[in-house]
Amino acid sequence: MGKIAGMRIIAIILFVMLATQVTTGLAGIAFDLHYWLGIAIGVAVITHLAVNWGWIKTNIFGIKPKA
Repeated sequence: MGKIAGMRIIAIILFVMLATQVTTGLAGIAFDLHYWLGIAIGVAVITHLAVNWGWIKTNIFGIKPKA
């Protein structure tokens, strides 16, 4: 699996986790699921940012990679 395919899978997983988080939070049900899913989303977002830090530096901050 290539990096692009992996990133698409991670994006889909993050979306499903976020949708579940919002649903359980609004409904007030499954507090344990809501709590642990929130922690998992935080870890997934930090991992996502770490993996894509090079892209973030280049496209968001305008820092060009050294040749």
